[in-house]
Amino acid sequence: MKIRYQTYARFVEFFGKEGDIEVIPGTTVQGFLELLTGEDEKKQSLLFDENGTVRRYVIILKNKDRILNEETDSTDLQDGDELIIYPPVSGG
Repeated sequence: MKIRYQTYARFVEFFGKEGDIEVIPGTTVQGFLELLTGEDEKKQSLLFDENGTVRRYVIILKNKDRILNEETDSTDLQDGDELIIYPPVSGG
């Protein structure tokens, strides 16, 4: 299955603006993010806390619908899904 992703702001520097990753059927959003970060500790620390849980400030959209961080491990992906990943939003 092919999953498309886009990142914004500071995440572009680490993950690229967009791309496609091949995953096996049954892959969850959490599993996708683990593939995206690979073995790179800096990338892992951007998305995951010390327990391997998606950080609370990371915003994830699946096909333009918000995925709560506590649901990433139970949200399956389908061929052609698109994930958008935002870093913390700040400003005024």
